[in-house]
Amino acid sequence: MIPLTVRLACSPYLLALELRGYGLSRIDPTFLQNLSYNFDSLRYLEVDQPSLRDDLIDFLNFLACFPQPSHLKITPVGSAYNSELESLLPSTSIPHLSTIEAPYDLAGTLVHGRPVLSLRLWSARENGLDRKLFSRLAEGSTPLKRLNVDCGKWRDNVLLDIVEYFPTLQDLQFRVLREDFYPNLMLERLASDIKGFLPMQRFVIYHCAMGSPEDDFDHGTLKLLAVTNDRLALIGLRFKTERYEGNRRWVLLPLS
Repeated sequence: MIPLTVRLACSPYLLALELRGYGLSRIDPTFLQNLSYNFDSLRYLEVDQPSLRDDLIDFLNFLACFPQPSHLKITPVGSAYNSELESLLPSTSIPHLSTIEAPYDLAGTLVHGRPVLSLRLWSARENGLDRKLFSRLAEGSTPLKRLNVDCGKWRDNVLLDIVEYFPTLQDLQFRVLREDFYPNLMLERLASDIKGFLPMQRFVIYHCAMGSPEDDFDHGTLKLLAVTNDRLALIGLRFKTERYEGNRRWVLLPLS
């Protein structure tokens, strides 16, 4: 079999690269640096990095070898953010990055100074979705348009924080990972919060925990949320239930 390094060296027009199941200790950093000129065409980079917690400095050096990607996806690893590491990946690196799928803390490092339009955030922590994180995520060079985020612990004022930091957001999706989540109460609170959120066109909440209170859901609360913002094109909830394990059922209100 031809070694990975040789196959990559023969792929100067590579558009997408996925690295799965390899720790950074198995990829020679010197090789990546010498090879980086061969990745001028690379637009999509996905890294399955289970050892990122221990190798974050090496990983940021690794990213610096790829100047062109516009879409970066990093498997959730629960890494701890360290502000000193930002100097290892200056905003001049990956200057065309517009889409990031990454854990909360690492996304906060990557957004700074880059034209990021779309964020998909993962988190294994209960309370990572806070104002400090939003402040960091708002440091991109372009206003954010799409935000898709895991929410392990729902805070009543989370949408108000999002409105404050991302006033141009058009597409907002939450994945609520808690069983003790009651959409009726949540939507009643959100109805007033979203009223002034004029750019919003799509708002969806996924309840991914088992035992969702779908049967108790009042569709009137969904309509209440919709009428507060007449620019919404799609608003809805998505449930995963014990009775239909593995399936998800939609409660959607498309607007004309």
